[in-house]
Amino acid sequence: MVNRAALRGISLVLTALALLSPLTQAELVVYTAQLIRTMEPSLPTATAVAVEDGLIVAVGSEASLTPLVKAREGKVDRQFAEQIILPGFIDPHVHPALPAVLTQFPFLAPDDWSLPTGEFPGETTPQGYRTRLTELAAQHTDPDVPFIVWGYHPLWHGKIWRQELNDWFGDQPVMLWHRSFHELIGNDAAWNLLGVTEEDAPIEEGVDWERGHFYENGLKAVIPKLGFLFAPERFGRGMFNFLAMLHQAGVTTALDMGTGVYGNPTAEIAGVRAAADAYPVPTRLILTPIILDFLTREQSPTDALAEIRHWQKDNDDRVSIGNHFKLMIDGAIFSGLAQMGPPGYLDGHKGVWMVPEPALRAYAEVFCGRR
Repeated sequence: MVNRAALRGISLVLTALALLSPLTQAELVVYTAQLIRTMEPSLPTATAVAVEDGLIVAVGSEASLTPLVKAREGKVDRQFAEQIILPGFIDPHVHPALPAVLTQFPFLAPDDWSLPTGEFPGETTPQGYRTRLTELAAQHTDPDVPFIVWGYHPLWHGKIWRQELNDWFGDQPVMLWHRSFHELIGNDAAWNLLGVTEEDAPIEEGVDWERGHFYENGLKAVIPKLGFLFAPERFGRGMFNFLAMLHQAGVTTALDMGTGVYGNPTAEIAGVRAAADAYPVPTRLILTPIILDFLTREQSPTDALAEIRHWQKDNDDRVSIGNHFKLMIDGAIFSGLAQMGPPGYLDGHKGVWMVPEPALRAYAEVFCGRR
């Protein structure tokens, strides 16, 4: 059982430490609440929290924090007096630009999805997937944009390639975005609409033109043709969907592990920043550049580091470029394209190496040696 006297003592110690800390110009504000869940075992609940310069400096009750308010010439804010305050969660691995793109379209995956754009129940059989896919495609009305659906996975939905999509949908452009996000499959009509030809596909690894299948590095041939996804209004709506998902989940800090996957990091960062600044609920987004972007744009490690330092000049409270760098080495686990040690994949196929070892080593030396 928690000793109440001990808890009062802890609160007093926190207050005393705060009183002794150096004065700053930032105003101290004590927010009161009906209940504060601290998620700290030694003091699990409180009714007041003191914040200064964006940092929590003390928790307790309004009475226990009164000396701190007086000492710092702070104030008490009771706007949350009848509410419950919880710490914001941190999601260490998301990709804001993925839902910004994918929530422009319906989801059809093995698992259920509840999104700001609607409810998308999962399908776990080939027949169920085909039936629902046909229904969703029939609802698509924009002739200038292919019908795209995210969530396909052959383990549940069976193998579907270009020919199957041709047979099922004829002249309607249809594309399946794999559950991993690392693969796209389209029919003839989709590739014709986008202007993707066999001449775009001579990539050493990542394209099966006959099957209409682009994956991993092969996506470099397709993503530049999908410019409509990044139109400011469409992308902005998608970013608002992502921020709404964070808000609903109680996430206040999220780390993007792959800024630049679409090949235009400057525009991507600007789109993320514009949405984050406009969204009514503050969220902290920390963006992590990825090696694949710089290799695609033929940037040297030194130039890449200089570009990232330039981006960091615009860091603010909502969106910042962190001091981390993603060295992506192999393919997606969901796609079965990750490299596996012995005995490997049961069917004998191999994973995909995304970055040549010399390039990986060169980037690692620059970024690890000059933080």
